[in-house]
Amino acid sequence: MYVRLAPWRPRYRLTRYARRLPAIHVSALALAAALSAVACTRPQPAHDDVVVLQLTLTPAAPRVGTSALAEVTVRSPGNRPVTGARMTVDARMLHPGMAPVIEPAVDHGDGRYTAAVYFSMAGSWSISATGTLPDGRSIDRQLSNVTVRPPD
Repeated sequence: MYVRLAPWRPRYRLTRYARRLPAIHVSALALAAALSAVACTRPQPAHDDVVVLQLTLTPAAPRVGTSALAEVTVRSPGNRPVTGARMTVDARMLHPGMAPVIEPAVDHGDGRYTAAVYFSMAGSWSISATGTLPDGRSIDRQLSNVTVRPPD
C-alpha cells in the first residue's frame, strides 16, 4: 500500500486567506488579542494586603466517624490578629463524587476561628478556609491535606 501526499504550500494558502480578510477584521483580531493579554495579567497584591492563615487540626490524624477541631489563625502581615471575619472551613475529598463538608467557623476574638469538621470517609481530604475579612475582601486558601484513617 502506497500513500502519496500532495505538496503543502503554507505561504500560498496563508496569503490567499489573508487577502480575503478585510483590513477591519485584521485590526479587530489584533485588538482582541491585545485585550485578552491585558485581561489575563493579574495585578499582584501589595505586601500590606497579604493575610497569613494557619491551620491546626486536633487530632492531627482524624478517624472516620469522629469530629476534628479545625482551628484557623488569621493574622495580618504585622502579625496582628484579624478579628471580625466571617470564615468557613471547607473539607473535600481528593477524588470526585463526595459532597464537601462546609462548616461555619466561630470567631474567638483573638484571630482564632474554630469549626468542628466531621469526616465520613477514610482517605485523603483537602482542607481550605474561605470567608470575608472585616474590610470586605474575600479570602479562599487551601491550607492542608490530611489523611483520615478508618475507624478502629
